[in-house]
This record gives sequence, structure tokens and C-alpha cells, in this order.
Amino acid sequence: RDRKQGSRARDNDLAAMYPIFAMENLAVYSSALAVVVPGIQVMCFFYGQELAGDLVPKVFGAVDRSVDLSQERFHTEFYDPLELRVQCATVLGALVLMPVFFFAALVMNEGVPLSALVKRAVISMFAGTFMAQATFTLFGAPLVMAVWKTLALSMLLGVTAVMPLGCSLGSDIKVWQRVISQNDLREAAEIQFYIPASFATVGAWLGAFPIPLDWDRPWQAWPITCTAGAVVGQSLGLLVVAVYFALQPKGREASEQALVGNNEGKATEEPPKQKTKTKTKSKKDD
Repeated sequence: RDRKQGSRARDNDLAAMYPIFAMENLAVYSSALAVVVPGIQVMCFFYGQELAGDLVPKVFGAVDRSVDLSQERFHTEFYDPLELRVQCATVLGALVLMPVFFFAALVMNEGVPLSALVKRAVISMFAGTFMAQATFTLFGAPLVMAVWKTLALSMLLGVTAVMPLGCSLGSDIKVWQRVISQNDLREAAEIQFYIPASFATVGAWLGAFPIPLDWDRPWQAWPITCTAGAVVGQSLGLLVVAVYFALQPKGREASEQALVGNNEGKATEEPPKQKTKTKTKSKKDD
């Protein structure tokens, strides 16, 4: 209880100093992110390949129609333009969303120096990308074949899920254990970034279910559905956070008034007890 009261007092101080930390503003902020994240991905999907131009065949590869790869879920070549568009949208979307989520972490962690935030962002982004790549490989993604496609999805999760969370939690292992293992969220920044990160991870996992089905559709190739699941999960998580922040002010104000009332009641009750004790002692001395 003391820790929760301390975190609430800290959030109240931040809300007094910076209006962005007021709960109603955080709700609007999360709603805006929930629109920005899929909006950027959709724009990169439709216009990323055209904007990249000649870099697409050099960096991502071209569509190879000489071999029918419709039966293969994991392959290096692109047998359909949809795969190429998703690959471009994933990489370009991660690059565009990188400053967006860093700015979000900068706003939510107002007291942390900029140099420390940059260091946390770089370390957490690369660590998150590596962990996501290793996790996908352990769950069945090929180690060598289609490794660049897996890396694109891992980079997207490292930027949108792990990087802002790492900027808020820092390098303390105990804090990471408290948040991830115990789901003990004590500050607004932890709620802002942990819930969308969890939804994005679950969305990427659920997106793998259509891949082994025998429908023979182009969108069943790895990792199209996982990428879509991660983006949808991130947006849903941000909406959940927005609703949570929108419902918080009344409950928080009521709890604070109750705490103030209890403290005032204890303060008014204690002095009479001290006076009665002194009176009884004086009577005994007489």
C-alpha cells in the first residue's frame, strides 16, 4: 500500500508539473498512438514500395515468378507482390515509428536525462530485436531460410514493443521481473507501454495460426499474418490503455480524498488521547 501510495503521489506531482500526465490527457495520448501506429503501417504498405523505388530490388529482392512457391510457407523468394509490400511496410514502418515511440518514451519519462533515454532506447531496441529473432526461431521459423523476413518482424517488435518499455524500466532486473513476471504496474509509464507490448506479442503469436492451414493463399506466407497480428495487437493494447486512463480520474480523486480524510481524522483524534494521559498522570501524582 505504501508503494502504491508513493507511486500515486509521484504521478500527481508529475501531473501538476506537466499537464500531459493528467489522466484525461494520457487517454487522448494513447488514443492518438492507437491511430498513428496502424496508419503509418497502412501508408507504408501502399506507398512504401513506390517511395523506395530502385532500393526495393537491391535490399528486399524482387518477385520471382519462375518457381511456384505457393505450397511453401517459408522461403527466401517473393512469389507474390503482397509479400514484397508487407516486407517493405514492415521495415519502413519500423524506421518511421522509431522516433514516434522514442518521443512517447521521452514524454512519459520526463525526469530521465535525454542521454540516458537514448542509451536505453538503443540497447533495448537491439536486445528486443535479438530476443524476438531467437524466439521466432525457437518456435519454428527457419534459421537460415527467410531470415531477413523474420528479422523485419523482429525489428518491428523491438521498436514498437521493447524499446519504449526499456526506456521506462531501465536496466534494473528487479524492475523487469516485477513488471513482466508479477504484472505489478505502479507508474503511468509502465501501464502505457507494457500493456500494448503484451498485446503486440500475443497478436504476433495468434497470427501464426493461419500459416500451416492448407488454403494456399498468398497471405499465408511467413510472416505476413504475424506482422498483421502484431500491429493489430499493438493498436488494441493502446486502446485498452486509453480506456483505462479515461476511467481513472474519479477513482483516484475519491481514493485521495479518503486518504486525506483518514489522515485528518487520525490527526484530530490523537491530541485528546495525549491530554487525557497527562491528566491521569497528574491525578496519580497528587
